[in-house]
Amino acid sequence: MIDDWCASAPGRFIPLIIVPLWDPALAVAEIERTAAMGARAVAFSENPAPLGLPTIHDRSGYWMPMLQAAADNELVVCMHIGSSSQLPRISPDAPVLANKSFGATRTAGAALEWLFSGIFQRVPALKIALSEGSVGWIPFFLQTAKQVLDHHRGWAQRGVVWDPSANGEAMVSNGVDLAELDVWKDYREHIFGCFIDDEVGVALLDYVGADNVMIETDYPHADSTWPGSRKLARQRLGHLPEEVQYKIMRGNAERLFRFTPAQPPAVPA
Repeated sequence: MIDDWCASAPGRFIPLIIVPLWDPALAVAEIERTAAMGARAVAFSENPAPLGLPTIHDRSGYWMPMLQAAADNELVVCMHIGSSSQLPRISPDAPVLANKSFGATRTAGAALEWLFSGIFQRVPALKIALSEGSVGWIPFFLQTAKQVLDHHRGWAQRGVVWDPSANGEAMVSNGVDLAELDVWKDYREHIFGCFIDDEVGVALLDYVGADNVMIETDYPHADSTWPGSRKLARQRLGHLPEEVQYKIMRGNAERLFRFTPAQPPAVPA
């Protein structure tokens, strides 16, 4: 992928790698090997538990070597709905289209897990991207997270049992300092949302943050805006200042994934 495919069109194809998640030491080695070759991102699961792997809250720090290596090599950790090999379900027999509409809650859940995990406090240079998760949910869930933190951090920090029937539910994630945790600040500094078409998210851009979102096309999947991707982008973003349009359509991606975009190929007359 790096030597042949991405090398055939530098500035258009940006390398994202996969690593052996079952062995953090091998994952670190692969991150270091491919970063030296020009990789810019590493794929990760939005919820490793259904894969039989430790969660990001693992007390032994299972994922920390890999996440530190990603940060040290400036590789973005990218997650996608369904990368846990499970899709969100409302009820056992809910229609598939209802479940698909419910899918953004999985992205929100992943963001909340990372914000309350303490990982951003331990790995300050780490950046994560939530692929195809939309962004309209961000203000609501972050507002809720802040309210929860403001009202409940005291007893949670003390380890007070919230629900004895919670079957071992962790009170506080490993290494997080709730006294210093600022969910909005950590979001702004570490998390990037990605959307295909999100009118609500664009309308709430003052809260979502123009520096934290990127537009996608999802070609060639059914959710794709192709072949009208540019037209739709202009419809959704055209009322915004030009510098904000630039950020969302390409500038944030250029900055996050550290690449210089190639000029589009000439169109034959």
